[in-house]
Amino acid sequence: SLCVARHHQAFMALLDEIDILLANEAEIEALLGTDVPDAIAEKLVAYDILAAVTFGADGAHLFHKAARAHVPAQHLTAGDIVDLTGAGDQFAAGFLAGLHQGKAMEAAAQMGINAASAVIRHIGPRPPLD
Repeated sequence: SLCVARHHQAFMALLDEIDILLANEAEIEALLGTDVPDAIAEKLVAYDILAAVTFGADGAHLFHKAARAHVPAQHLTAGDIVDLTGAGDQFAAGFLAGLHQGKAMEAAAQMGINAASAVIRHIGPRPPLD
């Protein structure tokens, strides 16, 4: 979010040039001035992009033109969560892989949530190979 705040005008100009926006709650607030899903939807409807915004334990909110969806996070206990390193990258990887496979945005987001949920259960940014 510090990078977004520091280069706000450049990031706003990019919204006209990109197809997919991936952000977490802090990043979207720095970019759009809000982290409220209804307000995010109002601000993004003017752009022809698919946006996936992660909200930690609340899952991900998806926006594409007038379409919106919410995909809840997996229910994890405090004992399940070991290290948050790599959670955002794993969400992005799963989400983009799902889109590449032709899945709907909700199914792609579920893949991202599954990947992020796997990586936070151990130390380090990569999920175990097993």
